[in-house]
Amino acid sequence: MIQHYLEIARPYLERYGYASVFGVVLVEGFGIPAPGQTLIIAAAVLASEGKFNIVVLLTLAWTAAVIGDSIGFAIGYAGGRAVRNRTGISGKATRMEYAQRFFVKYGGGIVIVARFFEILRQLNGVVAGSIGMPWWRFFA
Repeated sequence: MIQHYLEIARPYLERYGYASVFGVVLVEGFGIPAPGQTLIIAAAVLASEGKFNIVVLLTLAWTAAVIGDSIGFAIGYAGGRAVRNRTGISGKATRMEYAQRFFVKYGGGIVIVARFFEILRQLNGVVAGSIGMPWWRFFA
């Protein structure tokens, strides 16, 4: 199975190198569905063959994830509440107040758990920002 994904990812990795991993992980971090995790795994396999430096690869992937998540957080913080209020997604104010209190209390754990689930990982920053979680706590 991994061989299949490696063959799909190999042309992009060979052509764009580290930039492909950085770019895909970055956009995945702020909410756009992208195969960041798959690309990291494929690049790690190529690193085992000597085509990438694993330390550089993992450092770039971590940096891209942090920057992408922070952009998603900023998007959620700046526009999340306005979008919810304009579209009626927020429902009753008491529900939003409950959600905000819940996220303030358990937000750190929610952010950590969400990193292990595909869709949640991509929306993690946007949701945390729109709920009003402090950025330093989200970052940590």
